[in-house]
Amino acid sequence: IPRRCRRFLCSVGDVMTEQVVFTNGTNSVGRICVSLLPLSTGCQQFSVSPAVLELGPKASSAFHVTFNARYAGAVSGIFQFRGVGVESLFHPYEVVIEASLQASSSGDQVEVSPTFIRFDRVRNKSGEVVIKRAKLRLANNTAHALPFKVHALENLNVRPDTGMIQPASEVFVSVLPISQPFTQRRTGAYSREVSVVVDRRVIQVLPPFDEIARSRHQLSSQTDSFYYTKRGKRRGLYFHARAVEFGCCNVGESHEVPVYVCNGSKTSMTVFLQDLQEPFSCAYTTTTIEPRKFIEVMVTFTPKVVGKVATSLFAYSVTDKAVVTLVARGI
Repeated sequence: IPRRCRRFLCSVGDVMTEQVVFTNGTNSVGRICVSLLPLSTGCQQFSVSPAVLELGPKASSAFHVTFNARYAGAVSGIFQFRGVGVESLFHPYEVVIEASLQASSSGDQVEVSPTFIRFDRVRNKSGEVVIKRAKLRLANNTAHALPFKVHALENLNVRPDTGMIQPASEVFVSVLPISQPFTQRRTGAYSREVSVVVDRRVIQVLPPFDEIARSRHQLSSQTDSFYYTKRGKRRGLYFHARAVEFGCCNVGESHEVPVYVCNGSKTSMTVFLQDLQEPFSCAYTTTTIEPRKFIEVMVTFTPKVVGKVATSLFAYSVTDKAVVTLVARGI
């Protein structure tokens, strides 16, 4: 391939694919493997298939580099393509791929502020205790009029609850709780969003997170650091933690958690990650980690059934092997 540098220009939510074509000029079968040397954070948004490209004599084929844009910013990495052989492993063909992501404009068409409202009792000029109305600001950032409709609980009075927002204009909606008590009867399940504010004085009396983790996993107090790898074992290839919790996730929905693969040695290291089985998935297959550095690998949990599930993620280098336990629950 003639181009040694590729550039993606995209928005958050886009998926872009680039082909890296190779031609086998020999009369024998050739195989090429690929690894990624990150130049910035966010390289977990890249994926490459296949992991190993097999080329027949005088044949051509391609790697497919896919970029799944999740976060705004700049991302760059060096893709190193090596022929499978003793000599060719030391002479990689390198392609720099850069991606520039901008925030999706569709998410900012209508701005709503504030996102948190607290009602307090106040005393008016006549001495009566009343509840002060709150205002919501709905701003239209587009060049055309947009309709709006506000849904609220029965004990909230919203005026107006429907209407139109003119181009590049804003509308204010008043919100006031109804003073009379009411009873709401429901036969089925329903969900509500609740904002929770914890006072600093309450946080200070809560037990440490590590203590909660030990209790949850029935570990003795003598166990050294369940979550984080012991300092004495931070050599060569290792994960930052012995176990990673994903928490609870609704069936059919996806939840991403970062897992950090670390190189504790003094030399660069090519790392191969074992493929994960459902309901876990991971974008990386191979990558290169600089000495005393780490990379962030995003692991996705998408439960299909209710219940607790656990699996192991393995990483291999030429001389080392590392493992981390992934624990999650579908609800």
